[in-house]
Amino acid sequence: MSTALSPELDALGREHGWSVELIEGALANGVQERTLKHAMRAGLSGEKARQLVGVEPLPAGWAKLHLDWMDTPNETGIRARPGPNGLTLDAINVGSYGVVPDRWMYDNDTPRGSVPANEDYVSGSYSIYEKADCWADCAGRLYEEGIQARWAPASAIDWAACRSTDPALERAMSQLATNLSELNYVLCQGIARWYEEISYGFHEVKAYIASQGFELMRHSEAFRKRAIWSGFGMGVQTPGNFNRELVGVMRFQGAVAQINVLAASFLATLYDHAEVLAPTAEDARLMRLCRGDLERHIEFGVEHLRYHLERKPEELPRVTILFDIGESRWARDLAKDTEL
Repeated sequence: MSTALSPELDALGREHGWSVELIEGALANGVQERTLKHAMRAGLSGEKARQLVGVEPLPAGWAKLHLDWMDTPNETGIRARPGPNGLTLDAINVGSYGVVPDRWMYDNDTPRGSVPANEDYVSGSYSIYEKADCWADCAGRLYEEGIQARWAPASAIDWAACRSTDPALERAMSQLATNLSELNYVLCQGIARWYEEISYGFHEVKAYIASQGFELMRHSEAFRKRAIWSGFGMGVQTPGNFNRELVGVMRFQGAVAQINVLAASFLATLYDHAEVLAPTAEDARLMRLCRGDLERHIEFGVEHLRYHLERKPEELPRVTILFDIGESRWARDLAKDTEL
């Protein structure tokens, strides 16, 4: 094997502080010239490179190091450009990294666009591999909008101004807040359980579900605080028929239909009325903040079901049944929930 330095490699070595002895030793050890060029351009110092290229022996017990990963067949040099809202998830979907396959091929946690490791392991937690079964084109955007619009119940509400002087109104608010805290808590559990079911190739949907779960738990937190802040404490539990349905739903479409469309639409209407009837301006503001988050939940639900049914129109009867089941449980709760 020839270890003669090409003019380009010699020039790069001088530029980056790699000695001729180091480069010749690496070539003699079988390191490809292109690998050395990658390492130099990546800023790896000659001193740090000595063990990686096999010129200097490793300490006893160390695993063998190499630079083969620099020859990974990815899109080196590709550049994403920030948009009006910064470097968003959609902004980095450039080149092959923006291609979302109709079916994800890996059973493990291989990130989309990366080169799989040699080790073949199975995650064992995924059950959704088809894009049509989880996707919505708006997922990445809704995730970004959600994290940029985040608010904290502890500080976003002026709690000192969030209590009326009418004991009857305060008792009513504690009961309403109890219902809303419980429902948002259950909805969070209902959507969050699907996070680990969706393959890593659809990471925009996973990111959105994580943000939705966070928002629902934030609503649960806010209304629990409102109930206890009233001085009357927590009220009466809901009948729970709808809650039990969410625990047992077997399909992602069922969860989306019942959480993001049915429950979110009802809550949006309830928040609209509660804002008008709120005993204080801060109560009204709390309703508006929660209502704003729900806009994203509803949009994801509608767009996912649209995407799903456009690609699997034969699923329409099944999705209709999922709505019917959820609606019947919801109606049963409302008929019995005289406190609300």
